[in-house]
Amino acid sequence: MRLLDNVIDASRFPLTQQAENAHGSRRIGLGITGLADALVMLGLGYGSADSLTLVADIMRRICHTAYRSSTALASEKQRFPYFERDRYSEGIFIRSLPEDIQNDIAKKGIRNSHLLAIAPTGTISLLAGNVSSGLVMFPSLGDADESDQ
Repeated sequence: MRLLDNVIDASRFPLTQQAENAHGSRRIGLGITGLADALVMLGLGYGSADSLTLVADIMRRICHTAYRSSTALASEKQRFPYFERDRYSEGIFIRSLPEDIQNDIAKKGIRNSHLLAIAPTGTISLLAGNVSSGLVMFPSLGDADESDQ
C-alpha cells in the first residue's frame, strides 16, 4: 500500500489536470497475480467449492488489510484531498466492511479513494517469471463426455 501510494507522488503526468486528479483521489489498484498457479499447487480445481472458499478468504484478507493500511497512512500522511467523510462512509461497499475499518475511516479518513483492482494480468504476469498468464480449465475425466475423450 505504501509503495503504491508513493508511486502517485513519484509519477510525472503529461497534463496538469491528470496530476491534480491523481493527487486529489490518490487512487491505487492493489491486486493479485498467479491465482491459477496457487490453486494448481494446492490441488484445487478452478471453480470448485474449495477453491471458491479459499479465493474468497484470500480476497477478504487483502481487502481488509488494504483498507486498514490506507486508514493508517491517512493518520500518518493525511487523507486523500477529495475525501468527503459522510459521502464516502455511506457507500454500500464501505458499509459492508468490518466495523473497525468503518470507524477508522470515520475518525481518521482514508489515504486512497480506491484501493483494489482485479486487472487482466496476462501481460503483467510475464514480469513475475514462471507465473501463468491466465486460467486453463480442463474437465476431470469424470466430467468429460465420451466425445471429449
